[in-house]
Amino acid sequence: MIKIKLRLSSWVAAKLGDENSGWLTLEKEVGEGSTISDLLAGIVMTYPGLREAVYSPDTGLVDKRINIALNDLFLNSREISQVKLSDGDTVFLFPSHWGG
Repeated sequence: MIKIKLRLSSWVAAKLGDENSGWLTLEKEVGEGSTISDLLAGIVMTYPGLREAVYSPDTGLVDKRINIALNDLFLNSREISQVKLSDGDTVFLFPSHWGG
């Protein structure tokens, strides 16, 4: 098992009922060779509210409204199912448009 951090922006975290105004960090263990897609599939089983924030109801794929970064690298939809996670990685989920 490897340990990773999943950082959720306040907009994404609100879908879990977290009303904090900052980032929410979840620490997770995943199996060796897991991808971000694997991580997300497991997370939405534990936190069903996250499905609405992350996945498109029309396609079942990661919604275009969501950006995903692994450490300092933004990933496209193909990469999230191919890039393998390593111990100590941090995955970020945040909306593609933020405003104020």
